[in-house]
Amino acid sequence: MKSYDKNVSPMEIVEDLLIETGEETKPGVFKIQDCKHTLTVDGVNGVISYSDNLGNPKFYYGCESKHQKGYVYCSVHYPDKQGVVRQKVLGQHQIVALTNHYLEYLKLKNAGIAPVACHVNGVPWDNKSDNLEWGSQKQNVRQAWVCRSMDAFFPEGTLTVRESRKGKQVVKVIRGLRNSWIEEFLENEGPTALRPHKNYLCNKEEIHKLVLFLKQKQYWNL
Repeated sequence: MKSYDKNVSPMEIVEDLLIETGEETKPGVFKIQDCKHTLTVDGVNGVISYSDNLGNPKFYYGCESKHQKGYVYCSVHYPDKQGVVRQKVLGQHQIVALTNHYLEYLKLKNAGIAPVACHVNGVPWDNKSDNLEWGSQKQNVRQAWVCRSMDAFFPEGTLTVRESRKGKQVVKVIRGLRNSWIEEFLENEGPTALRPHKNYLCNKEEIHKLVLFLKQKQYWNL
């Protein structure tokens, strides 16, 4: 494994590990190896387990968060320029999204857009690969506004869910809300649609238009 400067991004390390050591052992499940551990990234169930490089199990990151905002965090180890083993921390969702949606990540990166791993249903500890997509920071923030607004103006399309360990409570969009769907809606309604107003909520009429659009396009099969 190559050495890195101390200011290296953890995503750069994981991307290099995926290219150099990545192996898809079965659909949606990848193994990558840093200088201390082998990480088994299970995108089907949204969990990551660690073993030493001899294959002995060590520890496991499941779907319970240790963070107040509901995110599950993992670590990767790397040698610095002096040969000292150090670690970087990043979100479990970032590792799952990188291994399972690498081409989508590359497309944004090559376009000069900083890729952000987004949760389709708005639940930050639901890290299954089919609940993750890459987008821009702007798209990620807008998606959060729309989820919040749907809970206010279209409650039959959402659930309030609670994470078991910290008790973090968030809004879940039952049928998901992909950035590509929102972008397609904005092409019809104009770029100023879905901007938050009072209490960081979007316009009620625009939310109802979005719901109708999702039904008509059969993105939501109600």
